[in-house]
Amino acid sequence: MAGREVRLKFRLPLYRKEFFDVSARIEQVSAGEGGTALQMHFTKVSDEDRQAIEAFVSDMKDLRDAARGSA
Repeated sequence: MAGREVRLKFRLPLYRKEFFDVSARIEQVSAGEGGTALQMHFTKVSDEDRQAIEAFVSDMKDLRDAARGSA
C-alpha cells in the first residue's frame, strides 16, 4: 500500500463549509490496537487550501494552549 497515490476529500466542520480536495502519497502503514495509521505526504494542495489548513492548525494549537493555561 505504501507508495500509492490517493485522493482525499475532507471537511473541517465549524471552520469551513466546503470540502478540501487534495492528493497524497501513502508513505507508511502501521497497524495498532486502535486501528491502522497512515503516514501521508500531500502532493497536490491548492494555495488557498494550504493557507486554510495552516490557519486551522494554528488556531487549534492556540485553543489547546489556552485550555492548558499555557497561552
